[in-house]
Amino acid sequence: MQILVDNQPYQIRDAGTQSIQQLADEVCGGKLGEGGRLVVGLACDGQPVQADQLDDLLGRPIDSFTSIEMQTVSVRDQVNLTIDQAVEVLDGADKLREQVADDLNQGRQESAMVGLQRLLEIFKQVQQTTILASQVLGTQLESIRIDGQGLADVLTGIKDGLNELKTGMENQDFVAVSDILRYEFTGPIEAWRAILARLREPN
Repeated sequence: MQILVDNQPYQIRDAGTQSIQQLADEVCGGKLGEGGRLVVGLACDGQPVQADQLDDLLGRPIDSFTSIEMQTVSVRDQVNLTIDQAVEVLDGADKLREQVADDLNQGRQESAMVGLQRLLEIFKQVQQTTILASQVLGTQLESIRIDGQGLADVLTGIKDGLNELKTGMENQDFVAVSDILRYEFTGPIEAWRAILARLREPN
């Protein structure tokens, strides 16, 4: 029986009673968190395991194979990568805000509406990413404060801005909507970036 983890020989405690799932838990530290790892690749007897095969294989004892290879990554590294992507998405939201404001100023209401819908999707996506990253790391988002503001305050600021946008669009006051886009979201988005940066730092 040969077990390789990240291309290095791995010594287990009791091959006779362990399943592949138990081996993966042992290798990764048992649970997610700051110092944990994730299995991102698995091969049994030299054959890569596909996603649709996992359920069948995880419960099998490891001594039913002659070789097992696992590739792992750091949870922290994966979370940091996800946070970096979320920051890039927020940067895109800034550019999109300016584009929508320009569209409104130039009478391109249909294009502006498409941009506003995309802006809503971006905020929802980054919110989900922020919450998920904090949960995986075991970090309480409420403990991260930027100039006295937490994520709930940031989201409230964005929600208020969105409500103002809705009112302006309903009243067809496109000049006001353009101004809201340019100025009302800058503070909340900057605070959100700072929260993500703090979340990215090792505890």
